[in-house]
Amino acid sequence: MSDLGSKFKDVEEFRLCLKQFGIQHNFNYVLQKNDSKAITAKCIDEVCKWHVRATRLPDKATYEIRVFQEKHNCTRVNKTMNDAASGKWITRHILQDIRENPNMTLKKLLS
Repeated sequence: MSDLGSKFKDVEEFRLCLKQFGIQHNFNYVLQKNDSKAITAKCIDEVCKWHVRATRLPDKATYEIRVFQEKHNCTRVNKTMNDAASGKWITRHILQDIRENPNMTLKKLLS
């Protein structure tokens, strides 16, 4: 997730990017709208202004970021409290690291 106008091949790619963005930037979000035409996510802190909206393009597959308020005016969550980092998400990233470096030691993997 980078800029206004960023495109994603499908809704799943956008959702995965959104999840990764929340984890990397230490905040949780809620989906205010999540249907076949658009997805709108907002920071879970009710006073925070951060939000993003991606809409489906005419090809009926690609999604594009049309609104992106990237500044937070809230206290972000501690890394250990970010519930977006599900077991599935963690597994996917660990497997990716192992595939890229099959000789990686456990110590390096956990660092």
